[in-house]
Amino acid sequence: MRFKAIISVALCATALLAQAQQVSVGRAAYTAGDNVTITYSDIPAGTMVSLYKGLSYQPMRYVLTTDQPSGEWIYPDALEPGDYEIRCKGGGELLASAYFRVNDKAVDLGGYRIVVLSDIHVMAPNLLINDGSAFESHVATDRKMLRQSAEIFTTMVDSIIALHPDLVLISGDLTKDGELDSHLYVVNELDRLRSAGIPSLVVPGNHDCNNPGAKTYDGDTWNYAPTVTRDDFASLYAHYGYSSTKRDDASLSYIAEPMPGMVILALDSNEDEENTLIARGDDTNSSHVGGRLKPATLQWACDHLKKARNDGKQVITMLHHHLVPHFDKEESLLTPYLLENAATAQQQLMQAGAEVVLTGHFHVQDIAQTYNSTLTDSLVEVSSGALVGYPHPFRTMHFNPDATELQLTTGYIASIPSMPDLQVQSQAVLARAIPSLVRTLVALYWPRVIAKLEEKFGSMDVVNQIMDMPEDAAAAAVIANNYLEDPARRTYLLMTEGNENLKRTDDLRDDVMTGFNAIIDDLVKPLYRAAMRGLLLAEVEQRFGPVFESVYGDINAVGTAKQCQVNDLYATLSLTGGTSSGISEIRPDAQVVSTYYVNLTGQRATRPWPGINIVVEQLNDGTTHSSKMLL
Repeated sequence: MRFKAIISVALCATALLAQAQQVSVGRAAYTAGDNVTITYSDIPAGTMVSLYKGLSYQPMRYVLTTDQPSGEWIYPDALEPGDYEIRCKGGGELLASAYFRVNDKAVDLGGYRIVVLSDIHVMAPNLLINDGSAFESHVATDRKMLRQSAEIFTTMVDSIIALHPDLVLISGDLTKDGELDSHLYVVNELDRLRSAGIPSLVVPGNHDCNNPGAKTYDGDTWNYAPTVTRDDFASLYAHYGYSSTKRDDASLSYIAEPMPGMVILALDSNEDEENTLIARGDDTNSSHVGGRLKPATLQWACDHLKKARNDGKQVITMLHHHLVPHFDKEESLLTPYLLENAATAQQQLMQAGAEVVLTGHFHVQDIAQTYNSTLTDSLVEVSSGALVGYPHPFRTMHFNPDATELQLTTGYIASIPSMPDLQVQSQAVLARAIPSLVRTLVALYWPRVIAKLEEKFGSMDVVNQIMDMPEDAAAAAVIANNYLEDPARRTYLLMTEGNENLKRTDDLRDDVMTGFNAIIDDLVKPLYRAAMRGLLLAEVEQRFGPVFESVYGDINAVGTAKQCQVNDLYATLSLTGGTSSGISEIRPDAQVVSTYYVNLTGQRATRPWPGINIVVEQLNDGTTHSSKMLL
């Protein structure tokens, strides 16, 4: 009886302590840019106070360790819009928590507004005749919400109609796998936008034409579904870019001016002409994931880009594949996601006047920037995450009247009628797909690993004396997933969310290196383990150290003169207005009343910055003139 009384008293004391421990914020909702003050009381010294944005696995980068039971903490960063949770942890337990929201600031620059989507991957509902093992097998390793894809896009279209922007741009992968019925579903939704007075322009992605993956699913069986050719694609989307008289003869590229002064250069970067389809009589199925711009297409694009810029037009370029690397060594680690001729295309498009490029393909929300060799021009690439997958992002481009200033904001589809917790479910689907992505990457690069080991040790006979090598890529992928699946999952989720530098990632890098250490223990024979550990870890650090810094720090071109960092979700860019000023009329008496200088990260000053400047002059007749200057 006495024992029960002691337990009862202990439980009551624990409950009272939990009630006494508190954490709170000044109000439930803030606006972006506001200081957020966190108040805590009756918290044991040494408690860790962290902020988590939305469903992110990683906390925000600043963490407070309390040195007294009660106090206040002003979070050092201006928090971007989103839902936040404060967690107070001590002794491995959650002691207290609180929630608040940071709302978007209203943006109205007085110019055009353009909604940007990518990788919508719509699967027409009628393709799933009856659910069963055939479709379950397909989605078991897929990172996309294919069952809900049509509903997600319909919900997005509803939201766009409510927003009523001036234009919608979709940078490829409109369908699951190029099924005719999926294209018809997309076109029907775009027709709804057109009926509401909202024009749309699209380009194809690698999934959209000549795709052997076009299938119907009926219980335990599947059958090939009609897919579309490139000519079919142009006919289907005649109202959405392909009725343009300015078409490239060599590809599905075109140039259009949907609003006065705003030109869209839509480039086809796909290689689906080389796909093979058993359904069309070929011996095998093959599908090209990578991309390139044909020389003729690149020349065509540069010619039309130069003309538009010389005419004083603002030009936005759109294609599916990355033109600019979004982390260091993307060209070697994720080859299919970057154009094969990216370096050449970058330089030629920059010389022709390109400043902003919209892409997709990798399903991450990221903005990268590169420069020409003399650092006198730059190109900003805005890669948008997949609407069909976690966290279901879309972008809005806000321009000032003469399109010399651009603000990018990010929105999300958080729920659909059939799934109110869409983001929770899709995050779980994406997390579940990581082992499959690891297997794909290991299979892609296993021959390179073998070649590198032979080069380093002279022959595979020597390698096999030192290591118990996996039999093949599949066996190597099992080992990689055993030790790296968790940090790989958290890293990719972080990349889909964007602004990795605003999250705390030191533990992620540590976990990756712990995983590599465990792989060494697994593969290297005991006799050689001590000697080989330092050698192999040095190799890992040399090859992947800059990659870690680039990914987790959200930095491009680490350690070079081109190193830079751009906000992935809420960026402000200063643009030139073409060779001409873009001003329709300047009265003879118009005078400059103020001048400011903007660097390539969007910072303003009354004096020029070192390097490239956009000089913005405000005239006494209310107009604005911009030009580029190198200091």
